[in-house]
Formats: sequence, structure tokens, C-alpha cells
Amino acid sequence: MRRKTEVLLDEDNQPAHEATEPESNATGLRCDLQQAMVDLSKAEHAAIQHCYYLDLSHDEAAYALNMPLGTLKTHVLRAKEKMRRRLDAYANEANRTSEKNGTMANAPFAVMQN
Repeated sequence: MRRKTEVLLDEDNQPAHEATEPESNATGLRCDLQQAMVDLSKAEHAAIQHCYYLDLSHDEAAYALNMPLGTLKTHVLRAKEKMRRRLDAYANEANRTSEKNGTMANAPFAVMQN
């Protein structure tokens, strides 16, 4: 079993707590993710909600949703792929629009990594 180690830092050496992302970008990203979840089945949506929004492990989410672990993992994998495709399509559309207008597009972040 691993042991946690506590590291004490001087107050002078602690990093400043700055927002890494402006509030408007975070809000836009949340909206993009909600739109990407529209195409998901109820089971896929529930799997993503439990694993990412409620921060449950796959075992915990499978137990909470009363489904086999393998089924839950399949739902998560399929949901992530559907969301990735939808976000990629959105980013491509935004880039085409910005190229026509000569502006820089704010494409959605690649948040769902394998």
C-alpha cells in the first residue's frame, strides 16, 4: 500500500492561485460539452455523468447504475467517441467560418482523452 507524503512549503514559495482559463471560455466549453452530449443514448449519458461529472470510478459507476462493468466501459468509450466527433465537427465548422471572415476561431478544447 502506498503512503502519502506531506510536503510543507513556505508561504513565500507557494504558487499564486490564478485562474488558468477565463470565465467566458469555461462557460463556452461547458456549453459545447452539453451540446456534444445531446446525441448520446440514456445509458451513455448516465455513464459519462457518473464517471466524469460525479467523479466515480468505473466500478463505482457500474454499481450505482446497476450494470456490468464491461457494459459501463463500453458506454463510456462509445459516448466519448460520439462527443469527440461532434466537437471535431463543431471545431471544423468554426474554423471554416473564421477563415471566411478572416478571424481566429475559438475551437473547443480536446477534453476527452483516451
